[in-house]
Amino acid sequence: DDRILGLLETGAPMIINSRAAKADMGIFYNANPDQIFDLPFAPIVEFQNQIPKPERLIPYSLTRPYFIVCNQFWIHKSIETVIDAAAIAKEHGLDVDIVFTGKMEEPRKPDYIAGLHARIKERNVGDRIKLLGYVPKADQLELMRCAISVIQPTLFEGGPGGGSIYDAVAMGIRGIVSDIQINHE
Repeated sequence: DDRILGLLETGAPMIINSRAAKADMGIFYNANPDQIFDLPFAPIVEFQNQIPKPERLIPYSLTRPYFIVCNQFWIHKSIETVIDAAAIAKEHGLDVDIVFTGKMEEPRKPDYIAGLHARIKERNVGDRIKLLGYVPKADQLELMRCAISVIQPTLFEGGPGGGSIYDAVAMGIRGIVSDIQINHE
């Protein structure tokens, strides 16, 4: 907050990556809308990562079709929603996994990750949820390429779909995103 407020106090123009984020700057920081310019970022996936490399999947031992969530494990990312969806899919006999990548920590709520593990156990989806943790970017992109779809269940984002959906769009991969205003961009 201090860094953003300091930048705003300079009066210098600021570029932000969505109309919704520009509106949030006004709501959360009382920013002058004439100082903020919304310019969507373009997804960039380097050419060498556009070429399929299925050997990158071997270390992850994925045996069923899967959906993938590539997120930080922060509270607003709504990981619980996907765990609950895995339980519903299992109850309906759908033979799919849900793979998660991302650093498993939430500094603002230290017990959050333990709560997610408890929810996985409580919903009886430990056999369907694959928590891979942080993986190299090239591996993440290959995991995304081979997934049924990328899921972005977030409750709040600074940019449309977040980084994983930008990557998915760049590679022509389906995405399932939460119905929040910024994702309509």
